Amino acid sequence: MSGEPRLLFVYGTLRRGGGQPAAQRLHRHATFAGEAVISGRLYDEGRYPAAVPESAVGESIHGELFELHEPDHCWPWLDAYEGYRPADAAGSLFIRRLAQTRQATGVRQAWVYWYNRSTEGLARIPTGTYVTPQALRALTASASGATPPCAAEARTDRQ
Repeated sequence: MSGEPRLLFVYGTLRRGGGQPAAQRLHRHATFAGEAVISGRLYDEGRYPAAVPESAVGESIHGELFELHEPDHCWPWLDAYEGYRPADAAGSLFIRRLAQTRQATGVRQAWVYWYNRSTEGLARIPTGTYVTPQALRALTASASGATPPCAAEARTDRQ
């Protein structure tokens, strides 16, 4: 795959702050290249988001770009994490394809894992932004007046 883009667009559990071990592994083997947007539609599968490329005009998915340090070493474990089997794309949960991403600095080609199942019955995420369960708990806690865990830790560090 040398010569192909080294960029990966992530929109769900692999984003920064997601807390997943796979996200931490990605962040050790890639450099954050900024926030980006792709055309598509985002759904909530329950345990993770599901992005599909077909969308109405103006629909977009917000995520992050990472430049992989050694793509050929990263693809096997990333593919396994996403349920993508290159030899059996039709039977894969997600498929990895190139897509155009948009950033403030311009358009770049990046790999994206697209959901490869029916979205019938899944709730659409109209904002195009997936919020991890950890982030949602922190937002809910702060909205209710409770102290989010990270804020409590920060106060403890200063005392």
